[in-house]
Amino acid sequence: MTSSIIGPRAAAAFGGVASAAYIHKWPMRGEVGLLTEVALGAAAFAYKRMVEGGGIGSAVGFALSIVLVHFASLALATVLYRISPFHPLYDFPGPFVWKMTSLKLAQMVWSGKRHEKIIQLHKKYGKVVRTGT
Repeated sequence: MTSSIIGPRAAAAFGGVASAAYIHKWPMRGEVGLLTEVALGAAAFAYKRMVEGGGIGSAVGFALSIVLVHFASLALATVLYRISPFHPLYDFPGPFVWKMTSLKLAQMVWSGKRHEKIIQLHKKYGKVVRTGT
């Protein structure tokens, strides 16, 4: 095993936070993000096999752990930004979960009850309601 100043999983976590900052400034399409994660996994697999000489099973496990740590840190950094005072919509009232993700709004659209929920939110929060990220 090679020695390094920072471990590969810590580097993946740092990369996830850096990716969140990059995506905030320059948004990318979903397939580009997916391709990036696949490339990261392939690079981690190749590193484990070629540099550290691990077997296929250990290389797959290593690659999966790197991708999961990267994605989890990216998601966590994104959520923390969306609920932080640095977000431009921070001062607008609305349901807490809806500040973190647009999935709840998508669920309302899918159910066909979005208009009813939006009316309820306006009654609760007032004229302006934050319903997205």
